[in-house]
Amino acid sequence: MVVYPGLNIRGTCENQSCLGYHKGVWVKKEYGQMSLGHIRAKNNCPACKEPMQSSSFKTLGYRCAKVEFEGVKIVNGIDVDFNFKDE
Repeated sequence: MVVYPGLNIRGTCENQSCLGYHKGVWVKKEYGQMSLGHIRAKNNCPACKEPMQSSSFKTLGYRCAKVEFEGVKIVNGIDVDFNFKDE
């Protein structure tokens, strides 16, 4: 398992002939500003290069990167501002 500098996402490969089948694989997303939709779209398994389902991605990981998340979280029907920074 390799996590590259920048943003990485962890998902599950569904290709039965892949070494990563039903195992967690990390997909390199590089550096830059991205939306969650962009992060989960058009990802291929690093082991077999087959497309992965966006619903298989459950974890974000980062290495050697400055990270900031902004958004809105709804708690009991109420919008709560969400802001996270890690340098």
